[in-house]
Amino acid sequence: MSLSDGLTYEVDPLPEDVINNRSGAVLNRHTTLKADHFPSCHNTKLIPIIEGAPNFRKVKGVPVYGVAIPTVTGFRAVLNILEASQGKRKVYWQNLREEPLIFINGNPFVVREADKPFCNLEYTGIDRIRVEEMEMRLKQDILHESAIFGNRILVKHENEDLSLYDHWEPVTPADTQMPVEVYAELRADRYNVDYLRVPITDEKAPKDSDFDLLIQRLWPVLGEAAMVFNCQMGRGRTTTGMIISTLLYLRKAGAFPVKRRSSTGRAASLGLPSGPNSDGLSTAASQNLDFSHLNGPTMTNTNNSSSNSSNGPPHLGIPQWFTAGFERNRGSIGEMTVEARTKHGLFDVVRSLLRVLENGPEAKAVLDTVVDACSAMQNLREAIGGYRARFLKESRETQRATILGVALEYLERYYMLIAFSAYLFHPAFDPDSPTQPSFSDWMSSRPELRSILTRLLRRNSMAALDLHLTGTGGGGAGMGPSGWHPQHVLTFHESVIASRDGAVLGPCTVLKEDSFPGMLNPKIPQRLRGAPNFRGMRGGFEIYGVGMPTVEGIVAVLHAVTANRRGGGDDGGGSNDG
Repeated sequence: MSLSDGLTYEVDPLPEDVINNRSGAVLNRHTTLKADHFPSCHNTKLIPIIEGAPNFRKVKGVPVYGVAIPTVTGFRAVLNILEASQGKRKVYWQNLREEPLIFINGNPFVVREADKPFCNLEYTGIDRIRVEEMEMRLKQDILHESAIFGNRILVKHENEDLSLYDHWEPVTPADTQMPVEVYAELRADRYNVDYLRVPITDEKAPKDSDFDLLIQRLWPVLGEAAMVFNCQMGRGRTTTGMIISTLLYLRKAGAFPVKRRSSTGRAASLGLPSGPNSDGLSTAASQNLDFSHLNGPTMTNTNNSSSNSSNGPPHLGIPQWFTAGFERNRGSIGEMTVEARTKHGLFDVVRSLLRVLENGPEAKAVLDTVVDACSAMQNLREAIGGYRARFLKESRETQRATILGVALEYLERYYMLIAFSAYLFHPAFDPDSPTQPSFSDWMSSRPELRSILTRLLRRNSMAALDLHLTGTGGGGAGMGPSGWHPQHVLTFHESVIASRDGAVLGPCTVLKEDSFPGMLNPKIPQRLRGAPNFRGMRGGFEIYGVGMPTVEGIVAVLHAVTANRRGGGDDGGGSNDG
């Protein structure tokens, strides 16, 4: 028997019978409604503590805020704090949840699988319209089912010990609201709030199109309105949104260090790659950075009239933490241990990314500074190392696989945020320009950025997190690339390697000689000094192959090929005299 049979009940049925016989479009068989607020979702260290709006916080010096999913009362409390009542200050509110959500009697509830009540439903790639259509059908399901049980719906709440208990929640059509209806009610009550759903999968990176959507939505009003982000607990997705918004704010304020003009007196423009060696940014500009437009402790934008129009209006203040944080994060890590590298986010996949981006190290330093400023709930960079450490301590294989999966998603999210920072970095970035390439276009024009992720992150996940670096007795924890212990005293050479801060020759990278004894093929006569494995095709074809030659070898190859063309040599080409 299903709940669609039109029966009514005089005695409450067993909860499992209700759940097993549900027949809605969204609230269907074996699903449950779980209260979205639970005891452990509150971070009591965050101030102010707002009833109904857990984990509310602000980025210091920037009008960017984060919060867990509020109750309807909590929405009003947050908007009152932000002075959005009576049509005063404008608030742009971004809900980053992809799972369907409903408010009953002012409290948020979500759909969960009955046998996995603590796991979010994932709809990776879903767009706003589809999520809101699901919520509309969910509301219809609730009203239909509640009519069977005397205008009540069975829901689950969570105890402090993570156990669940069942509760019959009273239901009326007026008090069953989709998020869009809650915000419509707030606007009707003269709260100046602009709401948008931007669905992002929990613990994953935003889609390229999500970055573009936030640029289009927030750029025109940066500095004029408050930006609020929420997910469920206000942790990962909310922090990601706060970071993106803060990067945009700082970019518009002119806080990013801009490149000095090249010797030709021209500043290259941001565009799509025009050649095989282009990264979508100028390749002619100097690597020197200019902080001269940041003057004094208040740090307001003082760019002159020749600055690009995207450098922000004078009233956009630059927070004091930015310059000091940038200089700190731009410096070398000073040591070679895996712990030091993971804390600074210097995984192989990240270092590979920094090498292919013209402003890679600077873009990472900007991002790291913002990540640190937005870390009240979670430091998105250091969280990667935290999950890596948990993986090393966990002995149960199923849990290890789950932890590894989360760590990889966190690393990919960090990777994408670095790429986004690099996209914003160039002085010619201007979203108001019709010729400005979108972030999606910029990423599509850089196929190597995706290939780095595939090759270094997904194909060898253990190596991506430096889990292949094991030492004696430690299972890899805290060991360096040669089995160094954290207390190991660095030699002079190791200190040099750890202290490197170049755009390509960065920290923990070495220059390795490209010629080595094992590269010589014993079946090929080695006839040219400095040109290993040089040979030609039989039959008179002027096609040759060679290992990586030295400069001497290049000259010898050219002489050999020329001699062959004149009939003075054989297919193998030349002699050591060249």
